[in-house]
Amino acid sequence: MNELKINGTQKFMGIDIPIIEGGFGENQKVILARTVAEIHGVRMNDIQDLIKQNINEFEVGIDLLDLCEGDFKTDAIGLGFITSNRQKNCYLLSEQGYMLLVGFMKTSKAKGIRKKLRREYFSMRQ
Repeated sequence: MNELKINGTQKFMGIDIPIIEGGFGENQKVILARTVAEIHGVRMNDIQDLIKQNINEFEVGIDLLDLCEGDFKTDAIGLGFITSNRQKNCYLLSEQGYMLLVGFMKTSKAKGIRKKLRREYFSMRQ
């Protein structure tokens, strides 16, 4: 298991997004589904539904983790990713998982944001 950690924030499209690392590999940048929703200007439920509708396309542990399940739950609660006992899912996406998710969005806006996020967030590794 790779520990989850927040290394500050990064300004992206006028939004401060958390720089999250871990889960899939040491020092690997990852992104929460709720951050994806905020960046793309869609409801969190729409992102969750899109993931659930295509869950068989994601490889757990490679593309996606549900922080409400397994070893990461305690860390996710401590970091404020899980905010309610009733929360059923807290999806964390690797770069590959994010690219897969955005592919399901099929809008020109999503395509533009995907390219920008890949260049400005995922490519800026330490």
